[in-house]
Parts: sequence; C-alpha cells; structure tokens
Amino acid sequence: LLTCCFCLGAVIQLCGDDNDLCYQLVGIQSGRRASEFVVVLTVAMLVASLLIVFFKTATAVRAPTLRLVSTGRAPILELPAACHFHAFISHAWGTGQDQTHTVVRQLQ
Repeated sequence: LLTCCFCLGAVIQLCGDDNDLCYQLVGIQSGRRASEFVVVLTVAMLVASLLIVFFKTATAVRAPTLRLVSTGRAPILELPAACHFHAFISHAWGTGQDQTHTVVRQLQ
C-alpha cells in the first residue's frame, strides 16, 4: 500500500507540468487524467484493504475454540495461587516417552 502511494505520488509529480514527459513515462496524456487515475487506484486499494480486514475478522470469529465437555465453556488457563511454576514437556511417541517420564518424575 505504501509502495503504491509512493508510485502514485510520483505519477502526479511527473504529470503536473509536462504532458509529453507524462505520456512517455506513464502513458497518460494529461495531468487531469493522471489525477483521476490516482484517485481510482487509491479507492481500489482502500476497498481491497477493507475486504482483507473483513475477511480476516470473519475468519477469526469463526475459528474453533477448545471447550470443556462438562461445561461447554473455554477452560480456565490461569495458574492457581498455590502453584508457582508450570511446564509442558513434549516427546516423540516412539523414542522419547521413557526419558520424558524420568524428567517429569525428577521434577515432581
């Protein structure tokens, strides 16, 4: 979007004074046509940006969440006051299960 704005500003600057230079570099015959071109592209970029934001918002709203079977609500992930630390230890199922259990037993 910023690159597009920069390029459109360069088009307006080129087409402001010299119509021949504008036609040679941009392919537009007058400064007025260049301004109309810039306005149309700016509106198109804004519409595209709004569509992307809308799509991302709609996707985020419909994203699945974890729910407890017993309550149907999202789980409480806060650490209780009596606990000072929390750890998640992952392992490869085929090779690391016994080593992981050893580490967990030592931490307990």
